[in-house]
Amino acid sequence: VSVGNDIPHEDSSLALIISGHAAHWFDLPYFYNEVKRTLKINGVLVLFGYAFVQVHCQQAEKLNEILYNFYHHTLDGYVQKESKEVYFGRYRDEKYRIPLSSTDFTRDESVAIKCKWSIRRLLGYMISMSGFQLFLQQHPESTILDDLQSEIFKCLNVDNDEHELDLSFDIFLLMNRKSE
Repeated sequence: VSVGNDIPHEDSSLALIISGHAAHWFDLPYFYNEVKRTLKINGVLVLFGYAFVQVHCQQAEKLNEILYNFYHHTLDGYVQKESKEVYFGRYRDEKYRIPLSSTDFTRDESVAIKCKWSIRRLLGYMISMSGFQLFLQQHPESTILDDLQSEIFKCLNVDNDEHELDLSFDIFLLMNRKSE
């Protein structure tokens, strides 16, 4: 849903609306009004997202600090407030409230995506983030990605970007049913 655009469906016509890792970009009051308009009685709204990547290895504490600092300090001023809030705080912990009925919404944080990624793939994930892309638009000759790779190599005492890491992304899922 783009801000200012209606959900392109008739009133009370949908049984399920899902937004995956995107609602923090919406004008939420507008979006919720559109959801209320288009959901059938007993229809369900589901919002989900994921937290910032976590590395699991012997050097996890230091490596996670490197990634966090890259995102929060190196890219400071380029990462939008909404992205920081969903990854590290406000949206994950207390927002994405779903005001469809007077009953409480259901929140589930029991799921985590666990995977093995090479350092190359992890760096690919980091550069896919909008904050990095905004930085790169203004600094196309920057070496920050090479610098990040060097920090990771040094932390892990490796020199190969095919070195695999165990990673996880905590998932949060919020649901509510339209009751009236």
